[in-house]
Amino acid sequence: MAGGPLLMGATMGLQAAGTAISASSTIAGGNNAAAMGVLQQQADQWRATQMKDQEGSEIGAAQRQMLDTQFKTKMLQSTVRANAAAGGVNAATGSPAQVSSAIAQRGQYQSLMDLWQGQNRAVGLENEATGLNYSGDVSVAAGEMERQAAQQRAAATIAGGGSSLFKTYYDFTRRPGYG
Repeated sequence: MAGGPLLMGATMGLQAAGTAISASSTIAGGNNAAAMGVLQQQADQWRATQMKDQEGSEIGAAQRQMLDTQFKTKMLQSTVRANAAAGGVNAATGSPAQVSSAIAQRGQYQSLMDLWQGQNRAVGLENEATGLNYSGDVSVAAGEMERQAAQQRAAATIAGGGSSLFKTYYDFTRRPGYG
């Protein structure tokens, strides 16, 4: 049969090229997934760093709010004393003293609550940052697993291509008039 070996060679060459391209693109996809995992980890780590940087600001803002509450409490106590004194009452005893004491207790409670809320927000940021770091680690692991799976798929593609090449060779050499 004329052109048999040439046709067989061309067919097998195209099959081999297709197999190589398919395996190569599968590996490239896996490598891309691994690279994307690393990039996601870097993005998550950057966001985590930003959150950790905000922790100090949250506590500082809460301390400032606490000091403002303490100042307002002292001003209110001063107003109670001044009003009592203006009314001719001894502000150090009796009802004005009780009111001033209650204001001081409530002011102390509120100022401590202000500080606690800021510290609680800072802990929330720390926890979120830790979660982002973990998420980044998971992204890297997932990308690496995809890279390994792509290598296995590429190996399967190569094995399938080899089988197809062998079948093509076998079919051509068994044709009548070949050789």
